Amino acid sequence: METKKKAGISLMAGEIADEIKSIEGFCTKKFKADIVTTGIDYKKLRENDVLELNGKNILITRVGKPCFPDCPVENKPCILNHNVAFGEELK
Repeated sequence: METKKKAGISLMAGEIADEIKSIEGFCTKKFKADIVTTGIDYKKLRENDVLELNGKNILITRVGKPCFPDCPVENKPCILNHNVAFGEELK
């Protein structure tokens, strides 16, 4: 049985939603997650993990958002490196 994938989905830990607003990085003001989660430890996620969220299966394709080399965030790695993932809905 072949599994079909849909367009990309961004996920973010809801625990950082307020904190991210106070960081003056290139991405922190612009990044908008498609799905905000609670209770998921993004540091334990790996590519090809499958999460079930609201009855849908999400294949994780990347964990963490890489920083731009010239980003002004002083405390690299940025909070987005450890609290964001990207995936695709499996059908």
